[in-house]
Amino acid sequence: MKKGRRKKGSGTLYRNKGSAVWVAQWEMNGRRFRKSTGTSVHKEAVKLLAEFVAPFASRKEEETVKALSARVEGLHKQAGHLAFDEAWTVFAGRKADRTIGSERDEALYAGRWRKLAEWMKENHPEKASLDQLDEETAKEFLSAVFDTSTAKTYNEFRGLFAQVWEVLKKPAGLDSNPWKAIPKKPVKKDTIPQRKLTDEELQALIRHLETECAPELRLFFLLGIYTGQRSNDCALLEWKDIDLPANRIRCKPHKTAQYDVKVRIPIHERLARELELTPPDKRTGYVLPTIADAFLTRQSTVSRWIRETFEGAGIETYAKTSRNGRKVKVVGFHSLRHSFVSICALAGVPLSIVREIVGHTNQRMTEEYAQVEDAQLDRVLPALPDFDKDSAKGRRQKALKAFETACKGLLEAGLTSEDWRVVGALLAQTDKQRKAIPAASR
Repeated sequence: MKKGRRKKGSGTLYRNKGSAVWVAQWEMNGRRFRKSTGTSVHKEAVKLLAEFVAPFASRKEEETVKALSARVEGLHKQAGHLAFDEAWTVFAGRKADRTIGSERDEALYAGRWRKLAEWMKENHPEKASLDQLDEETAKEFLSAVFDTSTAKTYNEFRGLFAQVWEVLKKPAGLDSNPWKAIPKKPVKKDTIPQRKLTDEELQALIRHLETECAPELRLFFLLGIYTGQRSNDCALLEWKDIDLPANRIRCKPHKTAQYDVKVRIPIHERLARELELTPPDKRTGYVLPTIADAFLTRQSTVSRWIRETFEGAGIETYAKTSRNGRKVKVVGFHSLRHSFVSICALAGVPLSIVREIVGHTNQRMTEEYAQVEDAQLDRVLPALPDFDKDSAKGRRQKALKAFETACKGLLEAGLTSEDWRVVGALLAQTDKQRKAIPAASR
């Protein structure tokens, strides 16, 4: 990167590669400070650098940091320069002036802001602050969003940024709100519900999960297949919500969290086998820590993992519509929810039980079906296929599980030394029989 050198003690100006905006850098008591000037004009940057550095000449470090913060805020108000990298922190702190979402929503909003900030750096590095973004640039960004998402998502991005500009109007010195000038897109015309998977596609997906996917990603999909929960509820499931001895998952779906209602989900044998792979001492916090972290900080990454997993199994996730020729998502994680409900319905599982498991969309439905007996939930388990129960791997897992249980029983029985010699002889005899079986038949 290019640097403009100045005399010692007065700080330095430099520009990052691909950016025209000057960045100020200076040191104090061994600490290095950096601050964007928000301008590409060198003379203006020099003046701002001098203002940044000035407080350090006569104050102690603690006083200087406070003075610097006040100075930066004052400069924002005066000059209207609020960098994209800083704007979200300012916006998030103004809770009295904006709409507050849940923890998950706030993480989603922050991720969308990062997407805008990164897009601006890549496509318009010369526009480093909010006041430099005009309507044409806003339209260009939303067009990029629309290329890979729906009209609903497009409108959500537009609405979020319109609110940010409104809240930061004074501290950023904004004269206009370019997002408000952009009309919303009609949602119904290009929205197609995600479809359920066919039996063949489910089989192909399971095979792909078993052979090509990391354990955490496999468990993520198995949660979707065997519980019918939405992607965010599977990604953020916690171990405290799982009771393996009781064979139950009790969690609060995000969509119905306002009703403070938890769903009760029976744990299918296939899902239980996967959950038990995590050692008991590791069963704290999120069940899927890597996916949970990605979901809370960069949801687009989780969306990409989901798409790549389906496509890796040979399942097309997008299709062109006959109305406008655009490609829209037809298969996604929500398809697993549709498949779960469909399988249960075809097996004759009462609708009240299915609703109790997958959660309800309004309070009336919750109240109507709240009386489902806990034992009735298990009626759904026979309806769900255990895709690998007849496979060699499935048989091995069951055998090992049975052997583990038997060993625990032997320990609790307090066998004598002679008894253990008998057990050893039986194991040796079994191993001899195993070796006698032709390798091709094992």
